Amino acid sequence: MPLRSVRPDDAPGLVRTFIEAFEDGVEFCDWPAEKVREHARRNIMDYFAGRRGSPLLEASRLSLGEEGRVTGAALLNGRDAGPRLDLLMVRPGLRRRGIASALVGAAVRDLHSQGASVLRSAYCVSNRESALWHQAFGFEEEPDLYLARLRRMFYAHESSRHEGLQAPEA
Repeated sequence: MPLRSVRPDDAPGLVRTFIEAFEDGVEFCDWPAEKVREHARRNIMDYFAGRRGSPLLEASRLSLGEEGRVTGAALLNGRDAGPRLDLLMVRPGLRRRGIASALVGAAVRDLHSQGASVLRSAYCVSNRESALWHQAFGFEEEPDLYLARLRRMFYAHESSRHEGLQAPEA
């Protein structure tokens, strides 16, 4: 799939990709479809408006599929601590094909050519797929007490949920 830098006129395609990539995620569990669409639109508009940090459009990448449809994107922004992978998304039917790695790899190469040596990122603690991708790509987790507490609560909840799912012994 062709990759290119992100432009403001890509916003509608990025909103559609955001919806497809995240609408089934735990973050939007029980949300009405219209509320998910509005959140996606606001998220992308906030990115371009710089409310999430200065958008690094030249380093940000998107992949294009049939008829120029956005299939994935890596949106980067600049903050005091340096460049950050603000949002990484790939349409569900195209995951696990190396698109995310190609997007972020191209962004990293661009950042490196500009003299950057660190790229920060984050993911939702309940998004195991993203956590595994970050680890496989080479991101190193920084110690964080808040994250440790979130993980403890998440795994305690999962443990009790799984106990409730086990069938009683006959």
